[in-house]
Amino acid sequence: IKYSFFFYILLMTSVSKQGIPLTDFLKKSGLHALIQNNYSQYIIPTCRFMKRERVHKDHPFDTFFFEIDVTRNLCNAYNALHGGASATIVDFLSSCALFAIEARGSVTVDLSLAYPSAAKLGETITIETRVLKYGRNLVFAEASIKVGDRLIIHGRHTKMLVSSKTPKTSSPIQSKM
Repeated sequence: IKYSFFFYILLMTSVSKQGIPLTDFLKKSGLHALIQNNYSQYIIPTCRFMKRERVHKDHPFDTFFFEIDVTRNLCNAYNALHGGASATIVDFLSSCALFAIEARGSVTVDLSLAYPSAAKLGETITIETRVLKYGRNLVFAEASIKVGDRLIIHGRHTKMLVSSKTPKTSSPIQSKM
């Protein structure tokens, strides 16, 4: 598999303090077709890839760090990060950790989130995501969303690997619409 700009960025150990806009990832890698949903148009412009590092020396997979500004479009009626937006964030960014290991198509089998606190409008959330286990057919990942040291959301994500190639175009369902 040819590594694209997306994988080059994920292989870097550090980037500038401002991070790299997620839109640059997606445009140059062709992965933008993977995240066509209601919240992606609001998440992608404010999401920044910050760094990739090996947090636990005994753990075989790296941890990825992202930041997102909580904008009005990501909030519920109480000006807090909406549950659907946070589920999309966990789904997409934990998938980025999977793509750094191997560029294969996958589908979500299970996605569970716990919400011990809330992120407010105007705050910047930090997302840490990592693959916990990479099996032959299933991948297990987790993500933690924080504001400073305060845990906002903890998510677990299970994906089933479905193909040997990364899809680069719209899904058949969306192309028929």
